[in-house]
Amino acid sequence: MSGNPVTWFEIYVKDIGRAKTFYEKTLATNLKKLETSAGDVAEMWSFQMGNDSYGSTGALVKMKDGPSGGGSGTVVYFECDDCAVEAGRVRSNGGSS
Repeated sequence: MSGNPVTWFEIYVKDIGRAKTFYEKTLATNLKKLETSAGDVAEMWSFQMGNDSYGSTGALVKMKDGPSGGGSGTVVYFECDDCAVEAGRVRSNGGSS
């Protein structure tokens, strides 16, 4: 692996307008609307990242009848060459699978 281990995140929200306003004002940034063909996604707004910046980016996601906040409302995507390798390390490092 040569890049950032966290490649994308999704924050699930019920009130996309409220969440968008909160993050834009709090982080002094503008989110960009993402088009998607996923039938269960009502709306997505991405956090922008500069071409020469470090880190990862993600989006606010409003699902049709989907979750928001409270632990199950955020998904983090990790980069790896073979998911089975990292999954094999879970139990020996105190996790459960």
